[in-house]
Amino acid sequence: MDILAIDEAAADAAAKYRPILDQGQNLIAKLDMNAADCSVFVLGDSTGNGIPTTNPEGSEWVTLWAIQLGQRYPSLKILSRSFSDGLTAWSGTVTTLQSGVAPSGLVNAFHDTFSYGARTTLVGALPEVGNAWTAAGTIASGVITTDGATAGYVTGTPAPLLAGTSSQQGGQTVTATGTLDMSRVVGEYTRIYAKCLDTSNYVYVQFVPNANGGGTGVAQVYKRIAGVNTSLALFDVPYPITGTGVQTVVASLSVQGTVVTAVINGTTLVTAITSADATALAASVNAGWLSVSPGFRLTDFNVDVNVAVEGFVQRTLTIWNGSIPGSTFEYLDGRIAALWSPVPAGLDLLVFNSGHNYLARTPADYLAVYEAFVTKNRAQFPAAGVVVTSRNPRFSPATNGADHLSRLAALRKLAAVLGWGYIAALEAFVPRSDGGKAMVRDNGSTDRGIHPTTAYDNAGVTGSSVWADAATRFFNKFSLLP
Repeated sequence: MDILAIDEAAADAAAKYRPILDQGQNLIAKLDMNAADCSVFVLGDSTGNGIPTTNPEGSEWVTLWAIQLGQRYPSLKILSRSFSDGLTAWSGTVTTLQSGVAPSGLVNAFHDTFSYGARTTLVGALPEVGNAWTAAGTIASGVITTDGATAGYVTGTPAPLLAGTSSQQGGQTVTATGTLDMSRVVGEYTRIYAKCLDTSNYVYVQFVPNANGGGTGVAQVYKRIAGVNTSLALFDVPYPITGTGVQTVVASLSVQGTVVTAVINGTTLVTAITSADATALAASVNAGWLSVSPGFRLTDFNVDVNVAVEGFVQRTLTIWNGSIPGSTFEYLDGRIAALWSPVPAGLDLLVFNSGHNYLARTPADYLAVYEAFVTKNRAQFPAAGVVVTSRNPRFSPATNGADHLSRLAALRKLAAVLGWGYIAALEAFVPRSDGGKAMVRDNGSTDRGIHPTTAYDNAGVTGSSVWADAATRFFNKFSLLP
């Protein structure tokens, strides 16, 4: 069939009544329903390249599209594999584009503003939300007292005060608000605890007044596992609590899986515990605080818990990125055995992305190569959907711009006739006021006027992000999520 002989009316009819062929519907249905792990195989040129090691956001459109998928499916774990043409093999590096966060419901497990009057001990006091305070150890009367608005250390030997959190397991965010007298002596400290399983297993943030002899101090995050304390991270200078007098302190400590986040007066420190640590702390329900500084008074203590949805199973999407710079489909065909191994046989989607390296070749020649390559890969992965994509226009000093556009117009017709999914990338560049020129690289010795820009070229909207947005629009039309 001579596709170029088909007139526009026939092409429109073919598009309306095209064969029933998966164009990504199966992939999106699985993601919508969280039904199974998924995999996508991309075959093409450098416009869909792999991931810079230092900045996934600086990637080409394939990775940016995967990151956008993660925004739509936040619980999804997304992995990316890249093919090395130099090694003629898949790289052993697996890049995690998104770890995924299991869906959860936020429960306010404890809240106390200490408004129940003066007490000589906090133990046994009932908060507004949650169960009564307890202590991890013996604590004498008069050591931690309340005055009707605050709680704080007076004298003697304290023990960690534990909030009664109604036995809610899950990721914890503990927030303590109070005041700290920065003129206090060296050696005093205050701690906020999260995921406190027992006296030998917990995570805590500690802040110290005047530790350096002036209006500064030290704040540090620790873990204690099996009775061994280990420093996780130190707040950098400047110290988040400034000044020399009484200062307001808002300190929070969050432990969500392996991620530990401490925030003191708006300064954030992110660190991590190990998977083994997270497992050891998984059953913990307690949070708490401890102070040996008479200059610290606690005015509000709150514990929020992310309670995981019962029975949830996390799914993984793997992007097999077989993008080879400078390639045509004939070149990829010469690497096909290596490209196919070890891509899983149950692949969900094939994405074909080739077009900039055909110079002055005719549309008929281009389509013949394209259709043969798609057919060969469909035979290898018969259950996979098929999606093709147009691409950015070419600009001077690049040559063959008119040939390039003719080939892409023919590809759009062919996709309509054969029922392939079609990502309208070119169509996202052309309507721009400059025809998309600013979205195409204007530096470099080999790809000027050819390669779409990335975040390494400029901030904000780039050619690669415009392309990724086009891909997202195409696949979102299959989603039934609200």
